[in-house]
Amino acid sequence: MFAFLKEISSKTLAKIQKTAADLEVHLTHLGYFLIIAFPTFYLINSLFVSPQGYENLPLRLAIGFLGLSLVIRHKWPTILQPLLPFVLYVTLVLSFPFFFFFMLFNNPDSSIWQINVLVGLVVLSLFVKWKESLFLSTLGCFLAWLVFAFTVQNPTLPSNFWQLVIVYISPLVYIAPFFNKNEHIQEEKLASMKMLGGAIAHEMRTPLSAISMIGATLKNSVDDLFESSKNNEPINPDPYLLSVPESIHATTKSAFTIIDMILMNLKDVSDLKARDILSIADCVNDAIQNYPLAEHEQELVHFDSANNFEFMGDKTLFKHVIFNLLKNALYYVLAAGKGGIYITLESGTNENRLIFKDTGLGMPASMVPYVFDRFYSKTQHGTGIGLAFCKSAMQRFKGRITCKAEEGEHTTFILSFPTNDKTS
Repeated sequence: MFAFLKEISSKTLAKIQKTAADLEVHLTHLGYFLIIAFPTFYLINSLFVSPQGYENLPLRLAIGFLGLSLVIRHKWPTILQPLLPFVLYVTLVLSFPFFFFFMLFNNPDSSIWQINVLVGLVVLSLFVKWKESLFLSTLGCFLAWLVFAFTVQNPTLPSNFWQLVIVYISPLVYIAPFFNKNEHIQEEKLASMKMLGGAIAHEMRTPLSAISMIGATLKNSVDDLFESSKNNEPINPDPYLLSVPESIHATTKSAFTIIDMILMNLKDVSDLKARDILSIADCVNDAIQNYPLAEHEQELVHFDSANNFEFMGDKTLFKHVIFNLLKNALYYVLAAGKGGIYITLESGTNENRLIFKDTGLGMPASMVPYVFDRFYSKTQHGTGIGLAFCKSAMQRFKGRITCKAEEGEHTTFILSFPTNDKTS
């Protein structure tokens, strides 16, 4: 039992701290609002709105003081800083549900305070998630009733209190789906950023590690040459030194290609106008030559340029379509330890097609309907943006891309291009 309560309290504390961290950028504005609004409305209510009604200046000043504490939170003593999340929640409960329900109980026939309670609950829901909002609203109402019951004789609820509760709950229930959607969108964005960051780190680690290794080897070789020169010994340069410039060039080219791919995949191509008449064979050859294929990877790629055709598009955009397909295919072929990549062309009356097939792991049939969805990825370091980019690019070319697969056998992407008088 103790362990269960400890776990619950730990999760609650973590949730409170996360909420406080999420609201950090808003706390100063909230503090100034409490400082100004609550004392000011005391004067407005007392002088103009309901001069005969119940008012409570000390309570309003206490809320204003809590607002001041939020404004100057960065000047708190270090020992008090960990208490900020709790002060925030106390402030939210006291300022909105507690205050407005307490004023309603003391002004039971006031339509103004009935409306004010609803305003307070909606404002509270802007700062915390809807479940927390319902809980804090209930807690604030209960505490307000306790204080009210102990400060007046014969305390009674407003005659229409339960009808008001229904009125107050309804808007919160109505807006709950919108809060859920917003939370889901934010969580999805965060997950996507984490996935993209992980993919970038993974992709860049390989070329950076290679450059680091080249640098270490180069340092050792230069040190040996320096010692030989210092001792007037014959200088026998390491043959590796002659290959260093080429190795650095190839590695940096690989890194720049990866960066270009990531930036291109994130680019919005919806406004791009594909106006160049291009040879599909030339574009594919150019993409294969420019993609940083290792020597053993070059042997896996087979391109048959027969049945060449022309299409209207953008060469850079199409090059990155092939880059993405190559990257995915290489992953599955190398993971399977078998197969290869086969690119063929087909000319037709109504459309021309590029067939991009790899005979590696073979994508499961369950994945096929979703491969072009943005951020959908089943690989450890995938981002789920490459194939979505391919789909957008093909749409810019007034074509389409489809996928067929058989698990363990092959994955095939079919790029279809329209035929017309301009490209015939």
